Amino acid sequence: MDNQLSIDQLTEIKNYITKNDFINTFCFLYLVGERWFERIFNIVEKIEIVEIFDNHMNYSLNKNLDYYFKDEKTFFTFLVSFFRIVDDLIIDNENNYFLKNFNKYFYLDIKIKNNLFNTTCQILPFNGSLIKNNKKLLYIYNKDVFTDINRLLSNCIVINKYKLEYNFTIENLFDKNKLLFNDLSKKTELKIVISSIYNEIDYQFKTFTNENSIINKEDINFIFTGIADKSKEIIKTKIVQIIDKCINDCIDILIFPELTIDSELLDCIRQNLLQKNQKRTIKLIIAGSFHFSIENKYYNISRIIDFSGKVILEQYKSQPFKFTSDKIKKIKIEDIRQKFETIYQNKDFNEGIGIKREINLLDSPIGRIGLSICLDFLNKDVRNVFSKTFANLIFVTAMSDNVTDFHLRSETIKEEVNAIVFFCNSCWMRYIFNEQYESFYSLPLKSREEDRIKKIRCEKYKNNQCDICFHLINLTKE
Repeated sequence: MDNQLSIDQLTEIKNYITKNDFINTFCFLYLVGERWFERIFNIVEKIEIVEIFDNHMNYSLNKNLDYYFKDEKTFFTFLVSFFRIVDDLIIDNENNYFLKNFNKYFYLDIKIKNNLFNTTCQILPFNGSLIKNNKKLLYIYNKDVFTDINRLLSNCIVINKYKLEYNFTIENLFDKNKLLFNDLSKKTELKIVISSIYNEIDYQFKTFTNENSIINKEDINFIFTGIADKSKEIIKTKIVQIIDKCINDCIDILIFPELTIDSELLDCIRQNLLQKNQKRTIKLIIAGSFHFSIENKYYNISRIIDFSGKVILEQYKSQPFKFTSDKIKKIKIEDIRQKFETIYQNKDFNEGIGIKREINLLDSPIGRIGLSICLDFLNKDVRNVFSKTFANLIFVTAMSDNVTDFHLRSETIKEEVNAIVFFCNSCWMRYIFNEQYESFYSLPLKSREEDRIKKIRCEKYKNNQCDICFHLINLTKE
């Protein structure tokens, strides 16, 4: 959209509705992230807001936001922008698609007073029963001036064009931890650390076959049941060092990679936070992932915990890893290769995890947070959820021997929705194949010419006693 909008362009709202064959009018809102209004104002000409009641950075479900627009033109500019953003999202009342996939709802209540220069826009929370009982989600007054608009903008239900393959939920941090919500509301910058923890992890695992598997029944499934005691003690020492350093350096967010934090190590992190993080210096930890047993079934689960170790977001992996027999033969560490060859006998083996096709997101003062485990991030349907929900921060925990695809997918995400991607990769793959593998972070493009991907190779970790790499995000600029 051009920065300069003409009056003719502002009439696009009518054409847009007519073109798409909408029933009378405007719909409502789709999902309000912490910076949803900010996103709209950035893509249209600068809208002068006369006054804002409640800073939107302190937004919560318990508050209403009142925006007063300068004049009629800014109001129409807002509506045009609104339609562009919610184009393919919204509601399908007939199939209850909206109601099945969202657990937080909002509607847009725009009240135009008799004085055109005092236009009110109000966002209010609502629940499923309200949308069922009240289809007219938009109320426009001042009929003398807006008769035609009011006729167009009444009782319109916009149908979702994309039937997402994954269900998803969006929760609000305010509901989970008001103290953390307030802490993050005050942040103007974020200090984030990516940690590889430890290369030479010795895993304990078991194998099994699954006659009901949709994968080749002759393949063997594997599950990591734990980490060997010797490796675990080394990792515990590393965790203590890393947490100490993060507290000393006032780090806000700490990220661990996939399949590095089992139950015992998660308890170790919690104990250290309770003992040393009373000032809430570390705000969030992305606690890697591991294979956890739930009701006799294993899942690869990643968790985000708060300053005290409480889980505030949990994500299940949906795309199992497959280790081919050809790849096993390329393992450089002889004892590991022999162990695999003895067990798997030239067969492929699969990550034997249960599957849950659901994406969980968290709204916070620093943006909408998404969490993804390794191959899930490469899945188009998963990324589609992140795009359609306008995720701001995406944390990817991984244990991969090929990060090229992750680079490419992070480029796609950041161009679609300007999301920031933090990819934290376990160096265990590097260790067993004796090659270079990397973690990275990927920031939104400031311009097409500027490369915003930053690579963090494992070799660089060796120069740091705690195996960490640091990055600073300025929330006011990036």
